[in-house]
Amino acid sequence: MLASFGLLVHGGGHVWYFLLVTLGVAFSAALLAVREFGRVKAAALIIENQIMHIQPAVIKRSESSEAHLASGSIEVFVSGFGILLDSTVIVFNQGAVRLLAVEMGQESILMKYGTDNEQHSITLLCKSLDEVEFEAVSRKFRYETGITPSRGGIRLE
Repeated sequence: MLASFGLLVHGGGHVWYFLLVTLGVAFSAALLAVREFGRVKAAALIIENQIMHIQPAVIKRSESSEAHLASGSIEVFVSGFGILLDSTVIVFNQGAVRLLAVEMGQESILMKYGTDNEQHSITLLCKSLDEVEFEAVSRKFRYETGITPSRGGIRLE
């Protein structure tokens, strides 16, 4: 240990440079780990408090959205805290982002979320809900989020 300290003191600039780079990499890795832990925690919260589980679902995001998901069939969990789309987490009702509207169509569910300045929408294509299923899901949305879903005629080709 004393030899290591001696290298730091007498080793010149290269050792200090190596030490700074190592500390920078360690700090960056710690930040990424904390960020990923937050995503995993949000995903667990969504699954534990799910209102709907759609399997498989076809996803279509609004064209104005900068972040695009690959089209295809994936497992979707919807809760009052957000949406878990396979490994993508969309968080709302935490911080500034709010769930703004839910419209349930014959073949899809349109969800609008965002802030006062920036709004996004996502359409989840799923099986048709009969009146009993619609009322049950509507009641869950109303209880969990305060949003009453509307029954719309969204039809996507």
